[in-house]
Amino acid sequence: MLTVSPIFIAVCAAMFIAMGFHIAQYRKKNKFDLGDCGDKHLLQMMRAHGNAAEYMPMGLLLLVVLDLMDAPVNTIALFGVVFTLGRAIHAAALLPQRQNYRRRFIGMILTFFSMIAMTFAIVVLSIE
Repeated sequence: MLTVSPIFIAVCAAMFIAMGFHIAQYRKKNKFDLGDCGDKHLLQMMRAHGNAAEYMPMGLLLLVVLDLMDAPVNTIALFGVVFTLGRAIHAAALLPQRQNYRRRFIGMILTFFSMIAMTFAIVVLSIE
């Protein structure tokens, strides 16, 4: 049975939905249909959303696997917080109004670190 991973799935899903909604509002406001229409801001928002679609599934899958392997709840929660925080910082750093490459880098470091750590933890738990 899953312990805390569903909480992080829900938070990440809410972030992903919010990013999609933000893009839809921007498209409606500017009367854009498909693609980025040559708009730099729209392209940045689309890439932030796309990046979330690329990294969130694997990170959350790793979290669920740890949960299913009965890893300590505190460990799962720590990985979940670091991963989710990394995704949130990365997404916020890519917003056109708040673009910040340092925060983007920090978000990716947190994302990669948590995914590598979760992968290592799965291997260790598999061997035990």
